[in-house]
Amino acid sequence: MRLTPLLGAGLLTPVLLAPAPAHAAPADCAAIGRDDTVTSTGARSVPLDLMGAERATEILDSRGRAPGEGVRVAIVDNGITRQPPVVSLPVAAERFGPTAPIEDGHATAVAGLVAGGVRDQGGPVGVAPAAELVDVRVYGGTFDDGTGGVAVDDVVAGLEWVVEQGDVDVVVMALDLPRDDALGRAVAAVRAEDVVVVASSGNRPAEGQDGFADLGELEPGEDAVDEVFPAGYTDDVFAVSATADGVPVDPGAEADAQQTVLLNSATDAAVPVWGAVTVAANGSTCRLSTVATSWAAGLGGGVAALLRSAYPDETAAQIEARMRVTASGSQASPTTATGAGVLQPVEALTRAIEPSKRGEVDDMPRQDRPRTRVTAPPPTPDPVAGTLADARWWGLVGGAALVVALLLRPLLARRRP
Repeated sequence: MRLTPLLGAGLLTPVLLAPAPAHAAPADCAAIGRDDTVTSTGARSVPLDLMGAERATEILDSRGRAPGEGVRVAIVDNGITRQPPVVSLPVAAERFGPTAPIEDGHATAVAGLVAGGVRDQGGPVGVAPAAELVDVRVYGGTFDDGTGGVAVDDVVAGLEWVVEQGDVDVVVMALDLPRDDALGRAVAAVRAEDVVVVASSGNRPAEGQDGFADLGELEPGEDAVDEVFPAGYTDDVFAVSATADGVPVDPGAEADAQQTVLLNSATDAAVPVWGAVTVAANGSTCRLSTVATSWAAGLGGGVAALLRSAYPDETAAQIEARMRVTASGSQASPTTATGAGVLQPVEALTRAIEPSKRGEVDDMPRQDRPRTRVTAPPPTPDPVAGTLADARWWGLVGGAALVVALLLRPLLARRRP
């Protein structure tokens, strides 16, 4: 079953990445406005290179699949820009709450990280460019206005709509919300439909920003597990954090706009985000120069979509297990910074693991080859070994005879006449 036709113009209409007028220095997404001239960057996406996304695509190609093929990803956010060119994919949409035009490119950037198309120069934009996007707009403000402009009731309504559709495979929620019982029930209902729910683990609030009153400056033992939702619904959500992997050491590089992320024991894994290429509000391709968990949610959702296309018969729990077990760290000893470690799509596609339907993985994966006991090699024959042994024997005999003769000599001498 597919999404039923939705009201509104332009829905389910392909919009394509247009040729770029120029390939200048990588444009910072934060500096591009909705009404600016559309441009493109030829820069490579640093996180995709770090995670081996092109190799993962090659592996899927060898299996006759495209990354994200047959997978639908819902972006529950502030609305994907309708102004083409956005992504080379059909985009279905539904709106809850806000009615104003989309001015902020947050959801568009997240969507580009999931499924942005391949450029003529610079390689891919998204992790799973063959995935279909479902735009679920639930707020109209930006995270920079102090409150985020997010009404929990609208988020709940958006998730309930996703459940009604019945054909969404991955939900991406780059949202930091307070605990709410209705939100928890809505997230659980989505997860019960065998959907992978990927959520951000939380950004440290900027000075003067509302929310997370106890999580301003980093304190020893910090844990945002009871503060940031839906990431805190650990039974139903795959929470991702962001790392600064790939940030240049040069202090003059574009790393001055980094945003510190919260430490959170709900974190399942992490994703490098600095230098990711995505899509701006006006349809330009551009580069992200901040380290924020919103971008981690987009890239993590792309990895989930890639794996769902590779393993179409597996449950959401199995897909999550593949992501967690093959991460660069340890599932047995997760950290509040990166959970089980950084996601490794190639490992997730190639490691010989067999998660159960509930996502359980044996500590020691089954080996396909028969096990054989290791034994010492047989001794090499020595052609002079027998001669040496005889010589040692006759030497011992001769030596013993000499000792006896020396002992008997005095006795024999006294018996002479």
